[in-house]
Amino acid sequence: MDGQDTQLRSQSHSQTLAVGSSYQVTNTVTIPANAPPSYYLIVNADDQNAVFEANESNNWRAFGVGQYRDADGDGIPDWWEEQYFGSITNCAPDADPDGDGMPNLLEYLADTNPTNALSVLRISRIVPEANGLRLEWQGGAQARQFLERSRSVGAAGTNWLTIYTNNPPSPLQTNLFDLLGTNRALFYRVRAVRE
Repeated sequence: MDGQDTQLRSQSHSQTLAVGSSYQVTNTVTIPANAPPSYYLIVNADDQNAVFEANESNNWRAFGVGQYRDADGDGIPDWWEEQYFGSITNCAPDADPDGDGMPNLLEYLADTNPTNALSVLRISRIVPEANGLRLEWQGGAQARQFLERSRSVGAAGTNWLTIYTNNPPSPLQTNLFDLLGTNRALFYRVRAVRE
């Protein structure tokens, strides 16, 4: 949020709230005609920091608007297909033009470059350390990444436990020490979602 943002609506609330209580407001806003084709709608509670809170960082949320138009219905936004393939008709969701093992749809979800085999969501290294393992992985900056662990794979009902969440914007390279990753057979995976 900065001085270039356009305020579309403001809402006041003057009643006292008891500790742990909440209230809900629904508003409608009109997007200006000169808005770019892709933008973020930012909702900010207590934007003047008038209410004391122990955690002020959870008062706003940004929602991508216009970015998710998908004219050909393949699950990949038009802007992404145009950015990497020049049009929405040159990008098949199950194709893998860079040969890195991730099809275009998964490259979009992971926020990686579908034309660069080095840009891929994957665990890149597992290093034994005293009392555990260090896991290193790479991915894109605009996807939420989940590092998950399981005691088995392939069986029906495999139970994956999320041991770390990387919220966007996330670093392209991340590592984590897993204290439980020693003296037992464990499986790891990194998964990404995009909102």
